[in-house]
Amino acid sequence: MKIKSLLATGFVFYLILMIGFNQSAQAAIVWSAQTSGTISTLNGVSAVDANTAWAVTDGVTILYTTDGGTTWSVQSASGNLIGVSAVDANTAWVVGFTGTIEYTTNAGATWTAQSSGTSNNLNGVSAVDANTAWAVGDAGTIRYTTNAGITWTTQTSGTGNHLREVSAVDANTAWVVGHSGTILYTTDAGATWSDQTTGILTLVGISAVDANTAWAVGGSGTILYTTDAGATWNTQTSGTAQSLFDVSAVDSNTAWAVGNLGIILYTTDAGTTWTAQTSGTSNALIEVSAVDANIAWAVGSNGTILKSSNPATLAGSVTISGVCEVDLASGTLAFVSGDPISNGAGVGTGEISEVLSNTLGNLQSDIGVFGTDWTDGGALTIMDGSHTVVSTSTGAFGTKTALSTSSGTPTDLGQITPQGTVTSYWDVEIVMDGGNPGYSGATVQTITVDFSCI
Repeated sequence: MKIKSLLATGFVFYLILMIGFNQSAQAAIVWSAQTSGTISTLNGVSAVDANTAWAVTDGVTILYTTDGGTTWSVQSASGNLIGVSAVDANTAWVVGFTGTIEYTTNAGATWTAQSSGTSNNLNGVSAVDANTAWAVGDAGTIRYTTNAGITWTTQTSGTGNHLREVSAVDANTAWVVGHSGTILYTTDAGATWSDQTTGILTLVGISAVDANTAWAVGGSGTILYTTDAGATWNTQTSGTAQSLFDVSAVDSNTAWAVGNLGIILYTTDAGTTWTAQTSGTSNALIEVSAVDANIAWAVGSNGTILKSSNPATLAGSVTISGVCEVDLASGTLAFVSGDPISNGAGVGTGEISEVLSNTLGNLQSDIGVFGTDWTDGGALTIMDGSHTVVSTSTGAFGTKTALSTSSGTPTDLGQITPQGTVTSYWDVEIVMDGGNPGYSGATVQTITVDFSCI
């Protein structure tokens, strides 16, 4: 924090506000339908963050969103698609029928076809980074790249069963699942694949947390879980006999599973209990991709896209520390309140206000801010790390004016000079993102304020 020189008749006041929001009495997660613009089956979805995701149809259509799913733009591939795996907001792979692999590094403005070396259907893909990925498919097909898909190397799976999905932990470690309960595991970048096949039923989805922990799902409500790198796979009670088509893990305790007839299951206790959530659809949900414990996308038949959010009760805190030297002859500056208040915009909305009683006549401030994924409660503008807004008003909460935006290292964003000897309100306002209402992004936002009074 920079410290300004003291003026002969003024003072320097500096403080740090830590605005933290947590969930008190965690509210139920809500799933909301989004408009896909298609009635085709959506076979795959891959989320980058709460705002950015790709989805693929069983045709050549690729859907892409950067606004949390409010709008989905249409992109095109050259082959019919089954799976997608995103690295970041610019980079992703899609795979599909007859060995289709395509790759983008420009957010889907162009998709480049790559040679897979197979005509078998490729059913799943999992990217580690912009250079490294696995793709799996019919008849035991496994392909691997470490050069952004310039070449895809054939790996020996040891099975002729159709492989349905792959989940990579890193460039060396991955799991694959498929028909007849097939489970394969590698820790040497696919040079060898060990067979962990359960043989119980077809397994369709796999999601790895780390080199030891993963979930797998499949027919008749099957959920399997390992914490010992697949040495043992323990059956968990799903509470359904319907087929489960995919699973997406947030961590070793938290995961979603989706399946037939719109089934959505959720666990926060490592699968000891799986709770059914209301999807609002009877369409089959084919794939799910989780961002965090509150936000996920699920896609399926008839163009179905759902997104979850958690309109949790908000709790807030403001911590103030600093030094104030005042020339009493010039006036005073004092905190009137610093408690979180509700701005009345609905569930999932919170506001923190710092109220300064200013009798100095002129109070000029430079404000530096860093934080990510917040929404301005006044404009309802989604913030993505470059749109953190601080507002101020004078008098009895007059018009609020956005100063500027920043992320990363705090920088000067602007100067405000309230007029006259009035009470000045410094107001930080948020609406949780990730659905309306919802929650997304940083749980703590730090605001550094340097006051220089003239």
